[in-house]
This record gives sequence, structure tokens and C-alpha cells, in this order.
Amino acid sequence: LKGTIIGGSIIQYLLEKSRVVTPAPGERNYHIFYNLCAGALMDPAVKDKFRIGEPQDYWYLNQSEAMIVDGINDERDWEDVLASMEVMGIEIEEQDDIIRTLAGILHLGNINFEKGDNSSQEDSKVENKDMLELAASQFGTSAEALEKSLCQKDISNNRETMFKVNNINQAQDARDALAKGIYSHMFEWLIQRINKSLAGYHTTQENVAKDKKSIIGVLDIFGFETFDYNSFEQLCINYCNEKLQFHFNNHIFQLEQEEYKSEGIDVSQIEFKDNQPTLDLFETKPKGIFATIDEEMTVPKGSDEGFLKKITKKQDGHPNFRKPGVKTNYERNSFSVVHYAGAVMYNVDGFLDKNRDALVKDLDQLVKSSKIPFVANLFGGAAPAAKPGGKGKKARGGTTMGGKSSLGTKFKQQLELLMTKLNKTEPHFIRCVKPNDEKEGGLFTSHMVLAQLRYAGLLEVCRIRQIGYPIRKDFKDFIFRYGVLADQPQKEVSKLCKFLEMKSLLPASEYQIGKNKVFLRNDPFNDLEAAREIAVKQQAILLQRMGRGFMARQRYRLYKQLLADLDAAVKKREIEPIQQALDDCGDLPHQGVHLNQVKNAKKVVERLEEERRVTKLIESAIEKRDYNALKSSVAAAEQMQFKSPVVKKATDLIAVIE
Repeated sequence: LKGTIIGGSIIQYLLEKSRVVTPAPGERNYHIFYNLCAGALMDPAVKDKFRIGEPQDYWYLNQSEAMIVDGINDERDWEDVLASMEVMGIEIEEQDDIIRTLAGILHLGNINFEKGDNSSQEDSKVENKDMLELAASQFGTSAEALEKSLCQKDISNNRETMFKVNNINQAQDARDALAKGIYSHMFEWLIQRINKSLAGYHTTQENVAKDKKSIIGVLDIFGFETFDYNSFEQLCINYCNEKLQFHFNNHIFQLEQEEYKSEGIDVSQIEFKDNQPTLDLFETKPKGIFATIDEEMTVPKGSDEGFLKKITKKQDGHPNFRKPGVKTNYERNSFSVVHYAGAVMYNVDGFLDKNRDALVKDLDQLVKSSKIPFVANLFGGAAPAAKPGGKGKKARGGTTMGGKSSLGTKFKQQLELLMTKLNKTEPHFIRCVKPNDEKEGGLFTSHMVLAQLRYAGLLEVCRIRQIGYPIRKDFKDFIFRYGVLADQPQKEVSKLCKFLEMKSLLPASEYQIGKNKVFLRNDPFNDLEAAREIAVKQQAILLQRMGRGFMARQRYRLYKQLLADLDAAVKKREIEPIQQALDDCGDLPHQGVHLNQVKNAKKVVERLEEERRVTKLIESAIEKRDYNALKSSVAAAEQMQFKSPVVKKATDLIAVIE
């Protein structure tokens, strides 16, 4: 079917290996470790087979003090992981190998060191042998070999084999390096297995292209990073963001240029400054940062300090390079790069080792000689027999004679391939913003959000838009919004713009008229909006005045009619019409109680009701020929000066009776 997904692949660019051994405060390690612990609690067989405890039992997990995250269910996620491995075709034996290796990493992190038995040297040895034996068994090696690889280092040369003992800190570093190396290689192996399952009959993207199939790529990349301590990882991450920002800026500026061109707008005066100088600081040979790191790796006694001296000398005077500071040891051992998002200080400690991206020979040979094929194959299988002092020579370009690229070189090459792909596609961008550190909804920390907007390059996009004409209005919308500012209706944009120029609302140099749109700069746009607000308010007041006048006149006419109807009813001297007219007068202000006409009408109603009452009394007395009743009712009529035929009849009847 058209539009059906026929395959997929994953490309890894840079794994955050440091998280395996030192998760940031308040942040969890990789979720799979917590999923594994939850799975062990759910399934006693997993717990017993791999000797898994709870997260707080492991140094690699408990040091950040973040065990549980709202919204994450580790038990359910563990079940999803197992189900996903089955879907990907990972056999049960391989699943056990993965779980055993993950458990081994956790147990490796719990190995503690103490001072060794040699009083003349600052050596080390493993303090908790039980944890050493457990980790060694899960990596398929002996406890003695693992301890030896952690507590000493091979420093052999071409003439003889020599070992140097590690102190406690160095042994801990070796332990952490082994954990990061094993996790990293297993992560790469897992990606390869997933890609194999996703590929279908298209094994590569090139095969997809040959079959004239379409490709949709999703790039989920780490954002710009700056911490109190920034090292080689942050350097690579920020270089990547610098590269992507260059592409992003060019894309946005190109879109701007295309719209200007399609509308016939002159943009010859618009100058766009990109971040190419910062990229040159990283990439150029032989002065760039990556080239200088690789160069220092070829020096027999190359060091982080040597790299810092060289890069400071090479980049002296570069506008985006800052020399080491002098106030603190951290500043003296650091250099700064001015990125698009701001300046970042990078400490060079460990730069060369991290750039090598390889375990020391002792640890490398240890895992390659593992009795567990899965672990050994992660590192390329059994290691060849090493010659005394068999130290691989380095070649230019950050590679060994064996052809292994340095991490910086490999990462730069990957980015170049990525940019080649991005330049062939139609990109769409999604920017994610973390609103707060509390992980709560509806809460925005302003300085935190602003920093992310800057790091995401959105402020740079605003700058690019502001260079040209950031406000665009199609002709219909422009006339609709700003026609109210003209003295008379305008149907042509050019005439309206000329009128606005005459009113000093739209300077000629601050706008251009295209084929379908009017292009404005920010200042005149704000002036037009302010003037429009005033004009619309004035028109609203005028409409209100006219409306209120019309309503007042309508009410006045209604009130006059109500009073006229009341007067007519009073003249008829009939109770029901007068009462109805009084009820209608309830629509008058204050129900008309202050008006003499209403007051008189109410008195008339009272008089008519009294006359009706007296009339009924007289008629009853006449019918009964009751002399006393006749006398009292006639007296009541005379008292109220009521004259009527009934009263006269009663008077005559009284005279007859008397």
C-alpha cells in the first residue's frame, strides 16, 4: 500500500556514558537498571538467577538519590522491555546475556577499594571480595583477573613488560571505565540487532533510495549543555548543536530569502552573520580543537595540559575563543568557547582519554577473553596475543595504526554525514522546553525557559527575522486592519501606505510592498498597531454614542406612549383599562411612581372602586326596600359627592317611604 512503512534504522551519535557511573543529582541513571530491579522484585527467578536487589542497593543508582519518577511504572516498563526483545527476535539465551551483563555493571559499581599490602607504594586492592566474585562471574572472567585489571595498569614498552599499581582513586576510575565501556558496547550491539529486525529486505538506506522509496528521518538530539563543570562530552554535544544551529539558521534565512524573492522584495541591504567562525574553531586543520586533540594524542608524552597550551597558542586572537583564567585551578585548566547560545568554559581534565574512547589494554583484554561469548563479542572477540610492549602507534587524523578513529574524529565524521542527509531533505523542527525542575504541570520558571529558548536557537531565529522585515500582512488584511486610520475608505494598498507615510506612521524606509503582501519592520508595525488601537477606540466610542442615543430616543417614545395610554384610560373612567395602563407603566423609570399622571390615575382607580362599592350597597338596599340601609348608603354617597341615577332612585324611594 502507498505510504506503508517498509523498514527503519537507528543511528547512534553520542551515548552519554558518564550517566552510567555518575548520574546528575536529582536525575536517574538509565531507566533499564530500575526496570531490571523492578522485574527482579516481580519475578523471584530473575532475582535469584542474576542476584538482583533494589535500586538503593547499588552505588551507580543511589548516589543521585532519585529512585522513583512520577508517571514512570518500572514494573510495566520491564514487561514491555521483555516483550520488545521477543518482537525484535532476540532469543531467550541472548536476553539472559543482556540481563546478566546489566546486573554485572551494577555489581561492578559496588566494588570498593582499600589500601594495598605494599607499604612502600600507594597501591590498592578490592575490599569486598564477594562483590568482586559476583561481578567477575557475570562478566565471564575470574575474580583474580578482574582485580588485577582494576588495581594495576600495563605500561609496557617495546623492550619490556611493566605494570604500574593504581591507587584507590585510579582503581575506582578503572572500575567506572570498565562499566561505561561494557554498557556502551552493549548499547551499540542492541542498536545493530534492532536495525537488523527493522530493515526488512532493505538492509541499508541506500537500497531504499535505489528502489525509489521515500525516507522520513527523525533526529532526536541532545540540547545545548552548560554546567558548573563541562568536559569533553559537553564539548562534543555543543559542537553538534552548533552544527545543527548553522543548518537551522541557513534554512530559516533561506526561507526568508525565498519569500522575499517570490514577493519581489529588495533585500540587498540585509546582512546575515552565521556561526561559521565558531565551527571553524572546532573543525579547521591543523588549528581546530579536534585536530589539536588528535595531534596531542600522537605525542609520546601527550597530555591534557599540553593540549591546552597548544590550543591556546593556536587560537590566540580568535573572536570566539577565550584563554584559560587565572583565579582558580578550574579556570587555569580550562578554555572557553563563545557559542551561539553563550560562552561555555571547558575543563580539559581527561580530554585525551575520553577522545581515545577505548579501555586501557588490561581491561580490553579482560573482556575480550571472557568465557561468555556475548561479552567477548561485544569487544570484537578474543584478543590477539600481545607482544611485550606492544603499544599501538598512532597515525595522523586521530586514528591508531589499527584504524580506530578517535571519538572526536568519529563524531565529526558522523555529523558530516548527518548534515549531508539533512541538506537533502525538507526539514521540520520541534523545540521541546522543560518548564521547571519540579516536574509539575502548569508551572513555568522564567529564567529556565528563557535559557532553553536561547540554547534552542529560537532567539537567534528572532534575530534573523528582525534583520529583514519580520511582519508580513497580505493586502486584504493590511487594508482591513489599518484602513481605519485613513480619512476615507481605501481600496488600494499603495494609496493607503502613502497616506500613512503622510501621517508619519509608516516611514518609507521601514516597509516594502510585495506582490501579495506588505513587509514591515517592528517599529512601524508597533506604531501602526498603537494608532489603530486609538482609532478603533474612537470609532467604538462613536458607535456607543449613536447606539445609546437611539436607545434613549426609543425609550422616550415608549414612555410618552405609555403616559398617553394612561391619560386616555383615565378619561374613560373605567377601572380595568386604567389598571392595565398602570401595569404597563411599570416599564417607566422607577415604575413612574414619581409622575403626577401615575399618581392621579391611582387616585382615580381608588375613587372608581369606592363608587362601585357604594353603588352595590344602594342597589342592595333598594332591592330589599330597607329604609335604614337606604339612609346609610345615600349618606355615604353624599359624603363622597357621588351622584348617579342609582343615588337619585334611592333618594326618591326614601321620600316615598317617609
